[in-house]
Amino acid sequence: MSRLLPLLAIAACLGGSPSDPPTWEEAVAGWTWPEPLPDLPLVDASGRSFSLHRYREDWLLVAFVFTRCVEGRACPTTMSRLVATDEAWSLAAEGRATTSLSILALTLDPDHDTPERLAAYGARYGADPARITLATGPRDLLATGLPSMFSILALPDADAVLTHTVKVTLLRPGLVYEGEWKDESFDPQAVVGRILSETPGR
Repeated sequence: MSRLLPLLAIAACLGGSPSDPPTWEEAVAGWTWPEPLPDLPLVDASGRSFSLHRYREDWLLVAFVFTRCVEGRACPTTMSRLVATDEAWSLAAEGRATTSLSILALTLDPDHDTPERLAAYGARYGADPARITLATGPRDLLATGLPSMFSILALPDADAVLTHTVKVTLLRPGLVYEGEWKDESFDPQAVVGRILSETPGR
């Protein structure tokens, strides 16, 4: 008798099999910097589920925001510059780049930021949902898992309003870390220039 059969029987009793993919909790716990980011479940502003590996062939700009943020130097500035980056990329890369740039803004406030609220928030800044995705997902993944992976600290203040690290991170194709911009140093032209310098023309 094959030695594999007893193992399969044990796995069936435990409710899994040797080929089961890891849960997102296991994927996050097993990830170490600077490995490629694991596939993780998200939900976009239209309520559609998708996974992080949707972007594995693209350059990906990742930011963290939340719709109740009122600190002008934080989320409002980040959103405005994400839109400016999208516009700058559309102009600079036309006919030149052989790759694409996607932009992902993840909420730090999944308890409040429903897809509908994220859609309205993106529209407020003129974010094109075809190119800029605002996303939520499993509560603990958005509140702690992904922020930890990107070294984002988010803590409620005395009024239960989040105070958080302001950072935008660039991932190269393969979801591998390329660089980051902190606080107000995020320059859309610098992001576009960095990608184009690493991307062969047509």
